[in-house]
Amino acid sequence: MPRKPRKTKQTRPTVKPIEVYFLQYGTIEGGPDDEGMKLEIFFRNVDEGRSWLPIWKDVRHKVMADWINEHPASRPWAWWQFDAPRWKDPFEDCYCHGTLAEPRQRLGGTGTPDFEALNYMPSFDKGVPTGFVSQWDEGYYNGRAKDIHGNAIGTKHNEGNFTGKAIDPNDPPRYESEAVYLRRLGLLTPDEERYLEKHPELLGPEIVIIEDDKDDERVPS
Repeated sequence: MPRKPRKTKQTRPTVKPIEVYFLQYGTIEGGPDDEGMKLEIFFRNVDEGRSWLPIWKDVRHKVMADWINEHPASRPWAWWQFDAPRWKDPFEDCYCHGTLAEPRQRLGGTGTPDFEALNYMPSFDKGVPTGFVSQWDEGYYNGRAKDIHGNAIGTKHNEGNFTGKAIDPNDPPRYESEAVYLRRLGLLTPDEERYLEKHPELLGPEIVIIEDDKDDERVPS
């Protein structure tokens, strides 16, 4: 009686250094030689990065161990993308509902995340909003905006109807640090806890500053 052919085990190709770099930082900029990988990585990201999950599962243990050794009290991009606690967000009718990492807690400052005041998708970088209401938004939706000739535009909007606030450079938004976030959720390793005892500066808030009306950036305080 002939034997049944034995099934060959499928193995995943070796993960390339540039792929590991992307799992760490969420970008290939500044990473190792990415020849031939840019287009492939672009198409993977069209699906909000979900196609990275199988690769992340394969290398998670080593990437996490290396990252925590080099960047204690923080986590790589893929951890925030796939492993961080999920946010119980209010966007029940949105496709992103239940898929976003729990945001960091806000500590103060003036400036409204754009998704809270406008019809924008919520977007975060490691738990901190990436977009805020601009000065132009605040003026236009309160009926104050004018064109280059000094004529009013957005006249259907009235003063006080829009509650969003642009970032105040003298009182910018402040959020808990990544280290505080991880500690609050009980996600730090014992070694990281000991590291923080020697580096209390990592417990200070992160401040959102704005370069111009379009771009914002976070810096530690």
